[in-house]
Amino acid sequence: MEHQTPPPPSSSKESIGAFCTRNNLPDLTRWATFEDDVTPRSVRAVLHERLTYMGEYVERLLYPEGLTDGWESAVLSESEHTGLETLHRTIVLLEKDCALLDLESTPEDDMALIKRLVKEWPSLVADISSVLVKTRAAYTDVRRSGHNPSYLG
Repeated sequence: MEHQTPPPPSSSKESIGAFCTRNNLPDLTRWATFEDDVTPRSVRAVLHERLTYMGEYVERLLYPEGLTDGWESAVLSESEHTGLETLHRTIVLLEKDCALLDLESTPEDDMALIKRLVKEWPSLVADISSVLVKTRAAYTDVRRSGHNPSYLG
């Protein structure tokens, strides 16, 4: 079977399903909601929004400003905080790459970054999911014990 190179990315709009298929990407609708018609730039922009959301959550755990953030941060061990610092740096670098392309990009530049994000995404999600599971378990334990910190009411 002969390997066919996909056509270069274009700026014309297409469905997210067709976009993923044509560019040999996983189903991106599992990660975010997309408009009916997408371009490489619009897909990158949506992924950038999701990346920013993840980065803000991690940043709140590393640099808590409120009682809830402080309590969640305290639930994590020192090694988990170190892992969050590494994760935060990764997210910030990817966000900066997205921001640079917001200023000026070609469909090829957008596709190259989308492919990098697709490669990194499962690891980012796994790391953040493990933190969410741990903090959720801590809330569940507090609720079951009947001891409610004052900020929980």
